[in-house]
Amino acid sequence: MLSQKIIIEKWLHDYGSITGKEAMEKCGVYRLSNCIFKIREKQKLTKSKYYIETTYIDVVNPHTGAISHPAMYKLCKKTILQTLMEKTK
Repeated sequence: MLSQKIIIEKWLHDYGSITGKEAMEKCGVYRLSNCIFKIREKQKLTKSKYYIETTYIDVVNPHTGAISHPAMYKLCKKTILQTLMEKTK
């Protein structure tokens, strides 16, 4: 059985980004922010060439018209400059 962290990592590599709704509906993961935290910790330890960027999207509730701002996590590749700056730390 795959861990939720591995499922989310695979999704990010395959599709590039994920929201909490997608994580619940497509991956069966209900604590996406915890998985993202664990992936980021692993990336720090392994000096990964990728990082996860958090953006907040606007979603309108169709029943009330209220706007919410859920997080969307996007997998990004580090630039050469970012990689060099990490090495100097």
